[in-house]
Amino acid sequence: MCVFILLTDPASAQTFESVGARAMGMGGAFVAVADDATAAYWNPAGLTTGAFFSLLVDEAFTRTRLDPTESDFPGTEQEGIFVGLSTNTAALSYYRLRINQIERPSNPEASLGLARKDKRGEAILQSVVTHNVALTGASLLYPGFSMGSTVRYVMGSYGIGAGNPDLTTDAWLREASDLRGQNQHKADIDVGLKIGGEKLQLGLVGRNLLEPSLDGPDGSSFRLDRQVRAGLAVRPAGRFLVAADIDLHRVSTTYGDRRNVAVGAEQWFGVWFGVRGGARFNLEDGDDNSGIVGAFGLSVSLSSSLYVDAQVTRSRDDIEQGWSIAGRVGF
Repeated sequence: MCVFILLTDPASAQTFESVGARAMGMGGAFVAVADDATAAYWNPAGLTTGAFFSLLVDEAFTRTRLDPTESDFPGTEQEGIFVGLSTNTAALSYYRLRINQIERPSNPEASLGLARKDKRGEAILQSVVTHNVALTGASLLYPGFSMGSTVRYVMGSYGIGAGNPDLTTDAWLREASDLRGQNQHKADIDVGLKIGGEKLQLGLVGRNLLEPSLDGPDGSSFRLDRQVRAGLAVRPAGRFLVAADIDLHRVSTTYGDRRNVAVGAEQWFGVWFGVRGGARFNLEDGDDNSGIVGAFGLSVSLSSSLYVDAQVTRSRDDIEQGWSIAGRVGF
């Protein structure tokens, strides 16, 4: 295990698109849109433009792997569970994020398709779990200008180990899910802004501003990278919405640096049914070769205040696949 200490750079792989069926159904273009309880995650300032009361339960899952049947290829699995209660000024939420991943090559001269291996030829497997208890406050400072912040208690663990070199990528990811690390207690802060009116809104959010790190059992660490994202939302007519987001800060992942651009749209038909779609792509030179990642989602109203949201995500050759489902109450 001592070979893992050679990994001097902290691993960091959490992406923005981790929770929120509505947000992920729009491809991740949600910073200027956020108006339900998930605003505590996507943009705390969005509480001021949302429902007077919102209760939401959401689960999301995303898997990325270049080849699920062969060994020596990197891969990730990410799962998010979100439970939130919010008003126009405050929110209390809990979310759990789990990431299992196979690391990329440590040898810069190695093929970009190979997973990082130690001297015995074993892949480096990692598993990160964070439990976040978040308290969010938001206020309308001036007409059309709101600000919000989220203070989070983070209990996390970081496990790392060697994978059997004879196993496939999918088997490696299953092995990674069994890794365990020691629970650690951290604090973090998110801050958001929202500007505009009914037709046009701009959003800006900074997440993981304190960039807490989790220590692994071998001396390595996993850093929760700072994430900064800007968004634009336009409502040209009725209940039709178009939005776009861009990451202003690079995030390191097992596939290399990532800085996403996302575009999405949402259309409601009355108050009972809504559809949405979107796409995102990486502006950096990543190694996953997934190209554009597309998403489709819908919402169905079971009553005047109860909704079910769902979405699916796919990329070229199904390199990235994901889904999420949520139930929410809002009025």
